[in-house]
Amino acid sequence: MFTLNEQIALVTGGANGIGKGIASVIAKAGAKVVIADIDVENGEKTAKEIGGVFKKLDVTDQKAATAVVDSVVKEFGRLDILCSNTGIF
Repeated sequence: MFTLNEQIALVTGGANGIGKGIASVIAKAGAKVVIADIDVENGEKTAKEIGGVFKKLDVTDQKAATAVVDSVVKEFGRLDILCSNTGIF
């Protein structure tokens, strides 16, 4: 298994499905994971399960996406990994 100790990761669409799996693996590898999703209930639940942080985000809102990235950098000092998992149809 690879290690991501002390890395800061942002996973969009991390509340459910593939994104949740990605967030879980990244957390198990040692990263601090921020889940960004519109699904508040499952996002908060997943973040708690993996020891991460949840931030509400609708990725179709560019200003909101920028604000989330800015808040991650402000809170953790940097952003090392971005997993843009959210799909928009």
